[in-house]
Amino acid sequence: MNRLLYFKSIMKSKFTKLIIRSVVITLIIIGISYVPVFDFKNENNIASAQSATVNGIVISVDPPYPIPGSIVKIKMETYQFDMETADISWYYNTKKIDSGIGKGAIEIKYPSLGETADIRVVATINSSQNFVGGKRLGGSTVSLIYQPIDTYTPIWYRGAPMTAEGGKVKLYAEAYLYSNGKRIDSANLVYNWTINEEPMSTISGAGKEIAIITLDPILGEAFVQLTVKSLDGVFETKTSTRITGNSPTLKLYYNNSDLLPKHLDYSLSMQIGEMSIIAEPFNSLIDINDNFLWTINSIPSPNRSKILTIRRGDRTAGIVSFGVNFENKNKLFQSGDFSGIIDYK
Repeated sequence: MNRLLYFKSIMKSKFTKLIIRSVVITLIIIGISYVPVFDFKNENNIASAQSATVNGIVISVDPPYPIPGSIVKIKMETYQFDMETADISWYYNTKKIDSGIGKGAIEIKYPSLGETADIRVVATINSSQNFVGGKRLGGSTVSLIYQPIDTYTPIWYRGAPMTAEGGKVKLYAEAYLYSNGKRIDSANLVYNWTINEEPMSTISGAGKEIAIITLDPILGEAFVQLTVKSLDGVFETKTSTRITGNSPTLKLYYNNSDLLPKHLDYSLSMQIGEMSIIAEPFNSLIDINDNFLWTINSIPSPNRSKILTIRRGDRTAGIVSFGVNFENKNKLFQSGDFSGIIDYK
């Protein structure tokens, strides 16, 4: 009890109150003047500092999401001092790589796939006051691959199909995001797809690295943007691509007992008794309702298949014109035509 009374008497004294006020004021001044030091070893600090000002300096990369191993431009921005008169030094993984008065940008090689690097800039004003900025580079990238899934190509064609106007496309995202030196599994990544500036919630979400879209036949293309984030939002990367649809191209081939059909440019010299001409609508969306309309010397043929068989009569000579047209009536802009001649010799 005596100790409590003694403590209260001390707290009421003017000298004690003066000491307490001095300590509080000192703490406030320290709190105001304290500027956090950028810790390159703390991944959370690095990730949060990528978009925030660190001691008056913001560091940006141009392009924002570069290809690993490419040459990029690193720039600094600030509103707290005049960069033109500042003595600026750049550090790459603690090694000084460039410096100079007003050196507000440098070009470096971006880290390779899966690698990271720390970039730091120190700006000195009047040889006394320092401003510091930092950013971690690399460690996150995503590649976007797309494949048409309903574009027609002949079974014997060795090339890859082209994307058709109004066709379906499968998108594959190969994301490389790392945490503590290990690649984050796709199931633990959130994929946010945007098509023609419109967010697509139906194909977005955790683990959705594959998406299927349909090109708008009126626009003729799709501008695809993808943002990939870790589940906690600490790590992020972006990419984009533009997918353009291709108009159908009707190509003709002929077969005269060869293993593979031969391409027919315009005219065909026929010296045998029978030959087949095959119409192949590349870059098209064909279905069972497609019709191939053939004409011989401008006279419609009853044949509606893509193969026209030509037989040469005895002692037949001269030139015969022919044409073919196809159209998918269930799809916009899905048509094509071809015309040529046959020279009986």
